[in-house]
Amino acid sequence: MSRVEDNTRDTLVELRSADDRAPHVAAAVRTSLRDFFGDAESAIARDFVVTVEDGDRPETLMVLLRRGGFVAGFGVFDADNGAETLAAVADRLQDAITEEFRVATPRCPGHPHPLSVRVIDAEPMWLCPKDNNHFACRIGEYEKPPPAP
Repeated sequence: MSRVEDNTRDTLVELRSADDRAPHVAAAVRTSLRDFFGDAESAIARDFVVTVEDGDRPETLMVLLRRGGFVAGFGVFDADNGAETLAAVADRLQDAITEEFRVATPRCPGHPHPLSVRVIDAEPMWLCPKDNNHFACRIGEYEKPPPAP
């Protein structure tokens, strides 16, 4: 088992798989966490670990968010496609973070809902679920907008 330090301060992404796809999934986790922390800096405690592990079947990797006695997890089945993998990890990790921390993140600027994930032209994107023209950015590039004056 190896550990991969990330740039999300106290949170650690652990690899518990020798699968060649595991580092790609761990990178997708780190990229997604940047956006979640960038939005909800004070709302999400950095007292959890995300592990990337072997699944029940050879084609499946598991991503598990562990915090105290809480564990939320999901399978990643197509870890060979970078855009689709990043979108799937961001979408499912968003659900796990919402469940554990009771915060919808990343938030849609100017709207009360979180952003949705979609792949557009082979790019994994965060989009406003009500109006694609309202807000869109690549996953990993979300920046919390400044407060309205």
